[in-house]
Amino acid sequence: MSSDELKAMGDIVEPLVRQGQSFEAIWSNHTDELPVCVRTMYNYQNDGHFKLANLELPAKVRRKPGKKVSKGAVSRVDRTGRTYDDFEALPLEDRVRVVQGDSVCGFEHNKHDILSLHIVARGFQSYFRKRHADAEATVACIDAIEMACGSREEFEEWCPILLLDRGVEFDDWEGIERSCLEPGKRRCRVFYCDPMESNQKSPAERNHQQLRRLLPKGRTNFDALTCTDVATCCCHVNSYPLPTHSGKCGFDLIGGLLSQEALDVLGFGKVAPDDVVLKPYLMKHAVEQ
Repeated sequence: MSSDELKAMGDIVEPLVRQGQSFEAIWSNHTDELPVCVRTMYNYQNDGHFKLANLELPAKVRRKPGKKVSKGAVSRVDRTGRTYDDFEALPLEDRVRVVQGDSVCGFEHNKHDILSLHIVARGFQSYFRKRHADAEATVACIDAIEMACGSREEFEEWCPILLLDRGVEFDDWEGIERSCLEPGKRRCRVFYCDPMESNQKSPAERNHQQLRRLLPKGRTNFDALTCTDVATCCCHVNSYPLPTHSGKCGFDLIGGLLSQEALDVLGFGKVAPDDVVLKPYLMKHAVEQ
């Protein structure tokens, strides 16, 4: 390549990396403008052709081995019929529609955290600010989503099966399953992973790395985040191209599963590819430097 061609590549790649985008994501949105493949881009970076430090590239997540639960542990809640084995026994057409739920936390003293709901088949993540370790607050979030959907049927289309861990915030499975728009009717079915087995909902766990690029662990004050801030994070994360989905983003994949009216009520909207930011400065008021 000529020096002019390298400079043209750098003009595209360098500012987007500084916004937190990976080479894979940049290549997905600028395929026609980049004359080399992703692997060659990494080679050029290693050879010093881009004005970027390797530290600026998104890091791969390293996981610690999970802890083993004590055999004598006693469950707080009767989860009969809602265990992971019960989930595995569902027909495949039900299991592939699963939504995996989790909580993303800030400092230990924070009174708020983020409820994360990941539609596995669509690669779409929803984030909601709620009170920390509070089962009632979790039910309130689910109620708000159903009301945004406008009907129990539309909510059930979006979230028919919910797979959760055994955190105290998810203890009220009856409240989570019960429709707030049609009392006495069920809007979804809840199942729980085995104790200390986060790998059973690994897609949700893996996708937290994108949110953590905005809200780094150990540096983010979740009490400083507003509901609008959390929705903004959701917009940027779901506008980011996914290598596992041929470079499409969550908003491309969600299709008609959530109506535009529901997305508008929730404050979720697609961000232009070159405006996507996955760096802490997007939420600098809540992130310690």
